[in-house]
Amino acid sequence: VFYKMKEIIDSIKDDVLDECAAVGSSAGSSYSSVSEVPFLVTKMDVGNTDANNNVIQDYGASIWDYKTQYLRPRITIKPFVKSGTYTVYVKLYKNGTLSTGSNSPAGYSYSNTITVSGGASQVFYLSGWGSSTPGNWSIGDYRFEVWYGNYCIGSKSFKVI
Repeated sequence: VFYKMKEIIDSIKDDVLDECAAVGSSAGSSYSSVSEVPFLVTKMDVGNTDANNNVIQDYGASIWDYKTQYLRPRITIKPFVKSGTYTVYVKLYKNGTLSTGSNSPAGYSYSNTITVSGGASQVFYLSGWGSSTPGNWSIGDYRFEVWYGNYCIGSKSFKVI
């Protein structure tokens, strides 16, 4: 149990350090300060869904390679604004390599639009990334990152087993 807990703590530490290194790196950003970011991601879970967003493996549960179709992040945000519509950009890494497709925005896997309403925490389901063919994602280390205006506002590392 001790070694399993140590592995989890080490994983979380790496996530925090990665986020801290990324937040505030505004190269090429039209934003002059991180204070212009409308919200931060306070929690992120990943689920495995089909093309119709039906859950195959629940958010936060183990994801088995032979069942994988669309890896889909669920994010909880803490808004700094009362309302507005914002485009966030998503990066999905597998074993450190960015996953992209023919329609991916430059430097990202895909984008999503989020409409914030009110100042309380809110939950959003971002688009899934993958294929309708089971077994689309192989065993490995993965990480989702959510970006706004060239600021990393949240990330989640997970494994496909």
